[in-house]
Parts: sequence; C-alpha cells; structure tokens
Amino acid sequence: MAISYFGGAGSDGGWGDNSAGGDGGNGGAGGVGQGGALYIENGTFSATRCTITNNLAWGGDGGDAGDGGDGDAFDISSARGGHGGDGGNGGPGEGGGVYARGGSTT
Repeated sequence: MAISYFGGAGSDGGWGDNSAGGDGGNGGAGGVGQGGALYIENGTFSATRCTITNNLAWGGDGGDAGDGGDGDAFDISSARGGHGGDGGNGGPGEGGGVYARGGSTT
C-alpha cells in the first residue's frame, strides 16, 4: 500500500494591536500516493499470468489551517479576531495497483 506524506500546518495569526488579530496561514497540500503494489519510473515491466489485487494508493491529508489571531484584549469594543486559514487540499492517489511513469509495461 502506498501512503504519501501529510501537508504542513498553517501558521497562527498574530495578536492585533488596537485592531483585528492577524489571519491564520493556510495548511499545505498533502503529498501524492502512487503505486500501491508497483511503482515504475522510466523502466520496463512485464508480467505474465499475474493478478495484482487488494492494493491502495492514498494521497496524504492536507495540513491543518492556522488559527486566527486574537484582537486587542484591552479594548473589547473594537477587538476582532483574525480569520482562520484554509485547510490544505488532500493529495491524489494514483495507480492503486500499478503506477507507471515513462518506460513501458506489458
């Protein structure tokens, strides 16, 4: 089973100074999962009377978003927290059984 790396987390927003808190950073995208059973890059692969079953290629989870920063706590009437960032997109899974990039397969 191919499993990819997770995306990085976004940074948190900073404190506001008599204003709104800073916005949180966006999470990083998850990595690509390729070739649950076989990954072939610029090579040659040949199989005869072969069955490739029960394999998965999972892309990584997107990273968590950063939290929005706190507004100025000394002036409650104008304190506004920052917006949280967006979570990162999950990575794609490609070639659950066989992933071939370049080369040839038969």
